[in-house]
Amino acid sequence: MSSRALRREESMRQSTVVGAVVAAVVVFLGVLGVAPAQAQKYRLDELVIEQGADTASLDPQVEIDAVSINVNSAIYEPLFRRDASGKVTPHLAESIRMLNDTTWELKLRKGVKFHNGEDFNAETVKFSILRASDKTIKPAPRLGNYYTTFKTVEVLDPHTVHIITAGPDPIVVNRLTGAFGVMVPPNYIKQHGHAILQTKPVGTGPFKFVRWDKDERIVLDAFEGYWGRQAEIRRVVFKPVPEVSARIADLELGRADIVLDIPPDHVPRVSGSRNGRVESVLSSRNIHIILNTVAPGPIASKGVRQALHHAVNVDSIIKNIMGGFGRRTTTLFVPESFGFSTAIKPYPFDPKTAKALLAEAGYPNGFQVDLEFPSGRYLKGEEVAEVIIAQLSEVGITARLQKFEWGTYVKRWRARNFGGLAFIGAGDIMLDADQLLTSRLISDASYGGFYKNPRMDELILQGRKTLNQKERLKIYQEVQEIIREDCPILPLYQQPSIYGVSKRIEWKPNISEEIYVDTVKVVR
Repeated sequence: MSSRALRREESMRQSTVVGAVVAAVVVFLGVLGVAPAQAQKYRLDELVIEQGADTASLDPQVEIDAVSINVNSAIYEPLFRRDASGKVTPHLAESIRMLNDTTWELKLRKGVKFHNGEDFNAETVKFSILRASDKTIKPAPRLGNYYTTFKTVEVLDPHTVHIITAGPDPIVVNRLTGAFGVMVPPNYIKQHGHAILQTKPVGTGPFKFVRWDKDERIVLDAFEGYWGRQAEIRRVVFKPVPEVSARIADLELGRADIVLDIPPDHVPRVSGSRNGRVESVLSSRNIHIILNTVAPGPIASKGVRQALHHAVNVDSIIKNIMGGFGRRTTTLFVPESFGFSTAIKPYPFDPKTAKALLAEAGYPNGFQVDLEFPSGRYLKGEEVAEVIIAQLSEVGITARLQKFEWGTYVKRWRARNFGGLAFIGAGDIMLDADQLLTSRLISDASYGGFYKNPRMDELILQGRKTLNQKERLKIYQEVQEIIREDCPILPLYQQPSIYGVSKRIEWKPNISEEIYVDTVKVVR
């Protein structure tokens, strides 16, 4: 019997933007007293979180997809993170201030320990930032492109750091927030090697690693030495459950506490259940299709790419497949992200124009192309992909759905092995245009390489060092005009995050999609 089949069998039987000048901000989080480790001190013995896929890696700097981030956010912590409203708040850092155009001073929280007893301090910050950009590590961290503005990190004392940028950088704080600002243990890595974090993570977070049964579960236990609010939960278990019906059944039967990606048509069922309720928010994730513009073939033609935009009826997809949840996107950004332009309008659904553009590009009878897709990863994703395939067929394009397990899909993505079309989502954790442009559309993008445009590269680099917010907006206006004209992606919609949540806990989702387990409160 397969591991997933065993898991299913067991499942059935077991119960906005921070501005260029940031004033010194200090936020102290209350720390509760730590009592001796006794089972009765916990209000909940086990919290189960079910996602549609397994994590790709437990090294938080190597993989920054949402599935991996959710697990790693319980183990590791960033210098800053966002609350449920999207506001940036200090976390392992207590304050930050801009000393001049290129120097930022960080004051760090004292008394923080890693799970192995190692101290968190200024050397930790220096090591973590430098490691994030180290391309000699195999597999290489995926954060390097976000830190290219950083020139040096200077340690002033155990709890004070200066970050020196190569030039002005308006979003230093954003770069140190959430998954981008996680801290890793220098001594542990130096002793065991960089690869150790992939399977044996050590962080400062509220939960420490116990074991990872691939495609079955990841088990974390409360960290008794945690500096912050002591956990009310003894154990957290993350389970990959690709089948939506299985996730919902587990919630209804009390076998799961937070389940991700509830389909809109199942919202009434979950809301009316005895054990569950629905929590939802429009996430920062832009669901879109990557168009491989650099590979030989039809997609290399701008006219073909524009035809694809006219051939897909996004409004119909949102209405009929997403149940009205979600919001149409026009380029790569969501409205909550800095740089978003309301002046850019989406392509109208117009099959006649699509056919004319195809004929003009030399494909009057259409063509065949693969649409690569990650199984179980995105809310209603497969249904959306099948509708898109049907709509493309109406203009003569035969798209063949090629499905992959998420971990395999990520490896293909990183290796730039996507063919013509690839279904994907991009979460903008920074809520700033620079993040997605850096990771997707600059020529050497960490999750890109499917589009090359010197003018785009120039604008991205210019926006990264412009402190004046009005000037940055002008830059990103031109960027979005290029995206609309050149069509390196086919934007679809801002993904709704719809969760099923057990009535025995209090928890609210946030726009960044990061699940912070320490914010979960037990009701009974």
